[in-house]
Amino acid sequence: MLFPNLHKALFVVRNTMLTLSTNSANFIGRLFFLVVTFFLGYIFVKLGLQESNNGHVVFRITAIHFEFKTIYIMYFLILIVCFLALTIIVSLISINKVQVDTAIDSITFVSLFKKQTIDTADIIEYFETVHRNPYKVWYGLLIKTKDNTTIQVAGQNINSLSELKDYLEERKISYAGQKKMKFPYN
Repeated sequence: MLFPNLHKALFVVRNTMLTLSTNSANFIGRLFFLVVTFFLGYIFVKLGLQESNNGHVVFRITAIHFEFKTIYIMYFLILIVCFLALTIIVSLISINKVQVDTAIDSITFVSLFKKQTIDTADIIEYFETVHRNPYKVWYGLLIKTKDNTTIQVAGQNINSLSELKDYLEERKISYAGQKKMKFPYN
């Protein structure tokens, strides 16, 4: 055998990379909800705005000469659907994979359009975040770097954030308490 320790060396190299994968079920669910949201928006625009009695006055405020028409409700519903779509899109393009290289002490954050690698020594502190909705509680981390940027890693997008937190604790990076999640999870 030419290289008797090659198998051991490859095993050590493979174990220096910790990969936190995408929360696939939640990702697929949000994609499905995005399609449903666009479909609802299409229905509201196509069918609702073609209705002949959209100009019908629902009520009047005579003191300020304001007439509330049915079309205003339709505009409000379209605005809500657009906001939901924007929220879903922003959450889908945020960080969806984290790779920790323990050999060189670096963390790589991967999103749909961007890949950012930071050295562990560049991290000043991290915060825990909590987001509650009627169905589930999501945890996340906000990582603050020396150049005063904050990186948000959300449990909605990443499986097993506890491994990343354990890694940060092993590297003696200070825990700074809890903070509110940034948009779109706030």
